[in-house]
Amino acid sequence: MNLVRASCRPDAAPSILIRPLNFIWEMVMVTFDDWKNFDCVKKNCMALIDLDVTKAKNWDDFKGQVYHADRSKIDSRAKKLAEYGSRSDFIALAAVLMAMDYSSLASELDAAHGTVLGHWQYTGGERLDALIGVLSMGKGHKTNLKLPVDHVSSLGAH
Repeated sequence: MNLVRASCRPDAAPSILIRPLNFIWEMVMVTFDDWKNFDCVKKNCMALIDLDVTKAKNWDDFKGQVYHADRSKIDSRAKKLAEYGSRSDFIALAAVLMAMDYSSLASELDAAHGTVLGHWQYTGGERLDALIGVLSMGKGHKTNLKLPVDHVSSLGAH
């Protein structure tokens, strides 16, 4: 399966992922405005650090709001969310943790829960789009989350 992915600065253009869907090519474009309005992103930001992500203007503003928020309970809250959520919920949680610069916590939780991120090809809808948006956040943002290479080729599966 061929997969074409392009990412651009989030304030200049949306990130784009083109994937086959039932033999029809689907193009997924995720801007910061799209990302911050996904229900799964709003719920996780509120649950983790009581942050209303919809007030952020862009990725840099979001990271600044995260930095100034009370993050003292993020570990315990993330562990609780990871324990009780579905695999798809975990994908969305991991996406938000990566965006908050907590990708090491996402990796730790993933290892503790049986490598859920290894199954992200079974996730669809806004949860997958939330992950796509974070993976292509743009210049200057790095994550240390390790995803198996073979999953890039299977993004089209839902």
